[in-house]
Amino acid sequence: MLSLFMIVLFLQSQEARILFPSRVVDFEKLVNDGNFKPIEDCPKAGGFVAGWEMSLKCSNVSGIKEVFVSGEPVSDKHTLIPWEVEPEHFATIIRSVFSPETCKQGIHIMTSRRLHKYSILLSKAINQSGLKATSETMETEVVALKSIALLYRKRKQAYSAILPLNDPGVITPLVLRELLQLQFRRGIPLIVRSRHEVFTGGLFAVEPIMTLDFIKNPNPQTLSYKKYFNPKTAFSLGLGGKVFEKNNFMAMTR
Repeated sequence: MLSLFMIVLFLQSQEARILFPSRVVDFEKLVNDGNFKPIEDCPKAGGFVAGWEMSLKCSNVSGIKEVFVSGEPVSDKHTLIPWEVEPEHFATIIRSVFSPETCKQGIHIMTSRRLHKYSILLSKAINQSGLKATSETMETEVVALKSIALLYRKRKQAYSAILPLNDPGVITPLVLRELLQLQFRRGIPLIVRSRHEVFTGGLFAVEPIMTLDFIKNPNPQTLSYKKYFNPKTAFSLGLGGKVFEKNNFMAMTR
């Protein structure tokens, strides 16, 4: 999950220095000419901080730009480099997987205050694609867990798919685990947030590709993406893999 991969990035002239947790090598791909070492502490002023937990830790430091954080900045002293999937593009990908006939109950978006504006745009884009979308704003892990518990009590399947947005303060590992169990027990497909969550059992994810050039010159229109799906999950839900292969999803298997 993205919240587990925290880095602090400082731009120094033309090169970048990345500090990241030990044994986490994914972010070495972000920049090839950087100097790598484990996280030590927050910058005293300014700089780039990546990940929700590290941004929260550095919330009292002014002038920071948050990377790999969705919605609004974690701290009002920070600014944000946006990296959500463009709503229209995300809706198009979802529509490539589901049809109005297979998605009669609609897509249910689990959102938070920080991602409320984005969820409105995404809901609108999904509705315009020919599918239905609803959203539910949650402020805490406890509220999210209660919402999942209510879905277990419903006799009929309430939604055709569930899409939790990327707020690690609400969609915690425990919430994700409960959503995965709900998916398999009640047959409600779960659209997750990263390839790591696809690997743990989520149906599919659309993951933005963050590059150093994008961090230096952020433009949502130039952000590219990769699409991942879990073949075993697709098979267990009766969806099969052809629709994903046809639309160039990468298979994530053990």
